[in-house]
Amino acid sequence: MYQTQQLVSAAIRGSASEMRLLLAQRANANGVDESHRTPLQAAAMSGHLDCLGLLLDAQADIDTRDYHGQAALHHAARNGHHQCVEILIEQRARVNARDSHSATPLHLAAKEGRLQCLVLLLDAKANVTLGDHHEQAPLHHAARSGHHQCVEILIDRRANIDVLDAKGHTPLHIAVRNGRRLCIEALLDRGADTSIADVRGAPPWRCWSLVAHGLPTIRLV
Repeated sequence: MYQTQQLVSAAIRGSASEMRLLLAQRANANGVDESHRTPLQAAAMSGHLDCLGLLLDAQADIDTRDYHGQAALHHAARNGHHQCVEILIEQRARVNARDSHSATPLHLAAKEGRLQCLVLLLDAKANVTLGDHHEQAPLHHAARSGHHQCVEILIDRRANIDVLDAKGHTPLHIAVRNGRRLCIEALLDRGADTSIADVRGAPPWRCWSLVAHGLPTIRLV
């Protein structure tokens, strides 16, 4: 366990020399620390390519999950480390792996606005339609967080612009509720349906009174 914690620490700090020494001493590249985090996940989370490469050469399991069900690719995508994402994809990491909330790396990249990671995942055939535990697609997450470029790319890559979550909300509902003007414009420009009602019978325009104050007028009907 102690050597594993040292490996994780080296991965977080990006100390490739320390990692080489530990691996030469037969430290377990697939060990986990107290948070059930592997050295590979730590390297992907921190964006240290040298450490990532050393661990992969040492046969670290690319799809091992932590306590949150997240693998190395989840961590790299969430933190915007596109070079790590690229390497992990090349090494056949599961691009549609789901964490404990059923979120894929694509959900996390969309939520955090990691544009380069998003494109790499889409190029690797990540599924744009999968829903998380709230049945929200990556497009919902991008719209909520206000990442209009991610919204545009997801729609251009054939994401369902009017996909519904568990409460009947479309990405347009989500963007309006959160006052995400650029996302609203992107969705409307690409033909989002303004008439779809959620489970309470509310179409997107009815949410507008919640957020309209201080924002430019956007025609929803």
